Amino acid sequence: MLSNYKFMRHLSNGCGHKFIDTSDLCTSEIQDILWTSLDLKARVKNHSFGKPLEGSRITMLCSCQSRSDNLLVQSALQTLGADVLFMLSSRWEQYKFKKDVGKFCSLYSDLVVAGGRNHNSLCQLTEGASVPVVNIASHKFAPLHALGVLMTLQEHFGRLNGLTLGWNFPASPLVLPAGKNFCKTFNTRIEACPDPLSTIAGVDVIGTSKHKKETQKLELHMFEGANKNWIFFHILPRWEGEVSEDVFNHQNSLVWTLHENIKYTLMAVVLRLLKTYRPTLVKPNFN
Repeated sequence: MLSNYKFMRHLSNGCGHKFIDTSDLCTSEIQDILWTSLDLKARVKNHSFGKPLEGSRITMLCSCQSRSDNLLVQSALQTLGADVLFMLSSRWEQYKFKKDVGKFCSLYSDLVVAGGRNHNSLCQLTEGASVPVVNIASHKFAPLHALGVLMTLQEHFGRLNGLTLGWNFPASPLVLPAGKNFCKTFNTRIEACPDPLSTIAGVDVIGTSKHKKETQKLELHMFEGANKNWIFFHILPRWEGEVSEDVFNHQNSLVWTLHENIKYTLMAVVLRLLKTYRPTLVKPNFN
């Protein structure tokens, strides 16, 4: 459980040529992407958004891991007006020389959006590419999902600072030591919790994802220990043992808002990599 929601401090460096994990962004860049995401959402909802990437060619390396992610990416790129090219499905990771895949895609594309099981495969593809590469998700990083969470929290709470997040998922024993070392630098604390009740106690946000641990199932009565205006996230798809229907469909559940917002964060990242874009929305206060 995190005592402060300050993931933004982890995001440093220039976005320039790639977006394969959140460590490539600094605080001001993550805020600008969130600002752009909120602006794009408002403009699309108000039917005041054109096709800024009309004529651009974007290659999408589909991933068999998540059909929903593939649909989300296709929708985002088409909303921007880009021509979407499909290539190789998930088989691209089986190629020995993945740099060659990046070079090949660069011949026909202005940008590549890729997902895969192995994050190293994405890194190798990026090394070979001469155009920007955006990571849909890998086994190690899901940067678009992280941005979607931040965008949703900003919309709901009007701030990102000082929020507490509980994540209900049976994690590898390697995660906690690595997480604690990571948090020391960024004024953030992470704790291991023995059960869902402990995870939920005192949180503003509770999230979970697909797993088969029935003992970790979230029930509505457990949320009595959460902070008053708690919200719930789920990284879809879900199985029946993770969360009860009354939690998943609760008025405080922002599952569908989160997944809609991931689309806008992808749009913002792609747009910023290919065009100069200035939001018309007043910049939010993220503190």
